[in-house]
Amino acid sequence: MLIESPSCSACKVISRSPCIPRQAIYIPRTGIIFNLITPSPRVSKRIVERLSAAGKDVEVVEESNLTLPRVITQKQYLVLVTAMKMGYFNTPRECTLSEVAAELGLSKSTVYRYLKAALKKLALEALLQYEAIRERGKASLIY
Repeated sequence: MLIESPSCSACKVISRSPCIPRQAIYIPRTGIIFNLITPSPRVSKRIVERLSAAGKDVEVVEESNLTLPRVITQKQYLVLVTAMKMGYFNTPRECTLSEVAAELGLSKSTVYRYLKAALKKLALEALLQYEAIRERGKASLIY
């Protein structure tokens, strides 16, 4: 999603939102164009609403969908990206599982199940890819 905003104070709103800023470009007499990765269109809409509520004149320039990893579902991806953005995997943790659940509008147990399933599938996929590479060299990682 690309967002155009005429003020740098929009950075505060964006930094407090569950998104990953990829790029910010300042254009004189126009403002800043932000390129953001958000976990869902609903989150994108909330960011636009928060920017508007902060008095910013916001225009969504472009929206596109990322290709999801083949091994995890869209919901698992949403939970994983949101948890990462909110700092759940940071040391020390910057949020709790309950806070991730509240951000997504899901129960804590649902978020836990999605997160656990996504991490298991991604880890298995990584191990299988590693094993395939190692197989060519006749070494094994999985016993």
